[in-house]
Amino acid sequence: MSLRRITATLLVASALSLAGCSSPDPIEEIPAFAVDSPDVNLISNGEGDKQQLVYAFSPQESEIAVNYAANHAAVATDKVNAEAPTGEGLEETTLPLSVSVVDGNVAEFNTDGFRMRWHMDVQGQVEEIKLLPPDGSSDETRATTERALLQIMSTNPVFPVEPVGVGAQWSVKTRTLGDTNMLRTTTYTLTSRDGDTVTLDVQVQEEPAKKTLELDDGNKLTAEDWSTTSSGTITVDLTKLLPTAGENTATTRTVYAGPNPDFKVVQDMTTATTYKK
Repeated sequence: MSLRRITATLLVASALSLAGCSSPDPIEEIPAFAVDSPDVNLISNGEGDKQQLVYAFSPQESEIAVNYAANHAAVATDKVNAEAPTGEGLEETTLPLSVSVVDGNVAEFNTDGFRMRWHMDVQGQVEEIKLLPPDGSSDETRATTERALLQIMSTNPVFPVEPVGVGAQWSVKTRTLGDTNMLRTTTYTLTSRDGDTVTLDVQVQEEPAKKTLELDDGNKLTAEDWSTTSSGTITVDLTKLLPTAGENTATTRTVYAGPNPDFKVVQDMTTATTYKK
């Protein structure tokens, strides 16, 4: 799902809203975007008492800081370092989020009038989304807020269906949304559980979804190497839909070979999500 495609739909959505459609809730008129189902694989079910991890749908007030950074440069072939750097000095955008339950397994996330609805199951697998910007918002504000909301959704924990105990580990493979266009494997480790409060260690590995990129001049870039550095520990209150504390961050470096063998194109993409409450 490209950011450009969603932004175009947001413009239509805004027009519908301004036109005053007959529905008392204009987001009902917005087409839903289907989301690819993640591949969830239980690696270890842990030790001791084992229970399912499931979300309860309830209202929530949250504050989440998000960062997305993409940088690329042409580097002399003999100077290329294929190891991903650690994302540091990132500029944060903090979103105050109000979460409400619309109906059954449908939740709405509102930040400064920008609305996003998820339809998801109790393990956290999102099936479809709807987006509606506030009237009068600029294209730049829409794109920035939408990217942040999609990142929050993409990094929200997904649980296995099997009962698990402390030490359990599982992987979630999915395609990232928006401009990143990466295949992401997130490995979660359940490090502690106290009632409805669980702590998860988070490790991420990514690779480009498209290994070949066609340039405007007809030449092509081919991904020949990639690596990810990541870190993360988050706290999840199972009575809420979003983590309540912690941070996860990942930087993926992709090295592309092009028509000039003396140079490579090195691209770094960083996402960081910090849960402040």
